[in-house]
Amino acid sequence: MTAASRIWPAIWVGALSLACGCDTAEPALDAGAATYDASASVPSDLGLFGDGGAALRGAFTIIGCATLTVDGQGPVCSGPAPLSVTFVPLSVAVSTYYWTFEGGTPSSSSLSSPTVSFATPRALGYMVTLVAGGAGGLTSAQGQVQVVAGALADACTQDDSCGDAPRKCICGGQISTGTSADGGSADCPGSLASGLCSESCSGGSCAAGGLCVDLSRGGGGDPYRNALCLPSCQNSSQCRSGLSCRELPVLDPGEQKGGSYHWERGCFADVLADDGAACNKPDGTPDSSACLSGRCDAVGARGVCTSACGHCNAESVCAHFGAQAAGIDRCVRKCDSTFTCDDPFLACDGPGHSGTLAFTVAADLGTEMLCAPRRCTMSNDCGTDGTCAMQDGGTFCSH
Repeated sequence: MTAASRIWPAIWVGALSLACGCDTAEPALDAGAATYDASASVPSDLGLFGDGGAALRGAFTIIGCATLTVDGQGPVCSGPAPLSVTFVPLSVAVSTYYWTFEGGTPSSSSLSSPTVSFATPRALGYMVTLVAGGAGGLTSAQGQVQVVAGALADACTQDDSCGDAPRKCICGGQISTGTSADGGSADCPGSLASGLCSESCSGGSCAAGGLCVDLSRGGGGDPYRNALCLPSCQNSSQCRSGLSCRELPVLDPGEQKGGSYHWERGCFADVLADDGAACNKPDGTPDSSACLSGRCDAVGARGVCTSACGHCNAESVCAHFGAQAAGIDRCVRKCDSTFTCDDPFLACDGPGHSGTLAFTVAADLGTEMLCAPRRCTMSNDCGTDGTCAMQDGGTFCSH
């Protein structure tokens, strides 16, 4: 379970109660006896300075913490950086508020329920003070926010959010800017714009629970195009918000980026396409940088992400196209009711037909249905932009 999925609204109902004329054992409060951060510049109109009026009670709870506990000083809120929480007063006879937030943004507020961000982890925590005013005078309450380093693949805003080096914040604070200088894809598209705590790696070098995923294949100079440690997973519920559990190219032990790899499931954003997805540039030329595998074949109407045989993932099969000697081997995406080959020049087909675009598979995979070039009898079979053409003994859809 990721840190983000542990966030829950928590309520602390204990109160620091300072009363005037109440029927409890608590003493009356003089304005000069209020406990608050003396260095803070408290507004002069916070409350009436003197005794009198209704019983005064001040305390607060914090919403948005991963965990919330109580110690002798008040609520203690804990969560991963960057941590954004909302402070909610639990007050009686209070009409004005003044908050101070050590290490927070903003550092102070006169709102009744401010939302504050804490970007940098700090083991000792940050102090929070509320000075509340009403007809009875002033009262105060304190609490603490403890910010811990983000876990692997957590969102982040700066390197400090992710803890000690070599881990850093990939894409933190950056947004998609279109096309990178070397012709690659947008800098930090989608959920990557919220940052990614990770570190560079070689095969087998990531800590337990991490995978060294090679995102560099196919080029592109974007910040995430590197071999990076990412968390392994079985399903998307184990990934933080904005990421999903996908088949990813994981480097074999000891391999550097660009080296031999295999496929495993890990948490990553929905950028870079899986095998079987379209991958042509707008001008119709193949774009290898769009694919996780780093390979875009000129197949179908829009190109297809694929892999070299020997690197097929769980959703693909190694197929041989054309004559045995001169043919091409590639991993081809399996098709079924959930993946239906939506390219007009491709169709869910089986092996054993004739023609250079027909394919064969290993004998023990002879019943597999794959997204292969669409066989046709007339041009109407190929959509509005295709034609039905003879290709070495078979007729297939093409441009």
